[in-house]
Amino acid sequence: MEDKRKEVEELTKGMEQKVEQHFHSAEELKDYLSIMGKFYQYSMSNTALIQEQFFGAQAVGSFKFWKDKGFSVNKGEKGIKILVPNKTVPKFKDENGKWKSINKATPQEKKLIQDGKKEVTQDRLYFSVGHVFDLTQTNAKASDFRLEGNVEDYKALYKGMEAIAEKVSIL
Repeated sequence: MEDKRKEVEELTKGMEQKVEQHFHSAEELKDYLSIMGKFYQYSMSNTALIQEQFFGAQAVGSFKFWKDKGFSVNKGEKGIKILVPNKTVPKFKDENGKWKSINKATPQEKKLIQDGKKEVTQDRLYFSVGHVFDLTQTNAKASDFRLEGNVEDYKALYKGMEAIAEKVSIL
């Protein structure tokens, strides 16, 4: 557990500075927006991690993602480390005063929990290290890979990006 915590700590070390550096010049902002366009489904932190570890990455996905798409990761390829959010399962104190997962509560215990008669912990968010692989680390070709998805409220997002671009003299 301690090793995992240290690995996450090492990945996040200096993260604010890495993200902040994208806003020092118009050129850096352009580069950043280009990267965000490729990795829109990832957080700013994970995008920075991907760029730092695999400059020029085109499209990334987990080992399972590539397998589900019908591709394989090339033998010997090293994964790009990212932070994966996880949640703990809430726990409650049973009749013996021991903490027990809510998932393992009996129907009677669930009723007591619902009625507020049992002490319950809240779920917590924590991060673990996961790995993704770039398109170039697989047997897929760019022509095999099709970007899917859409952006909610695209017009508002576009207007906001235009405002930022004008402010830093990109447009």
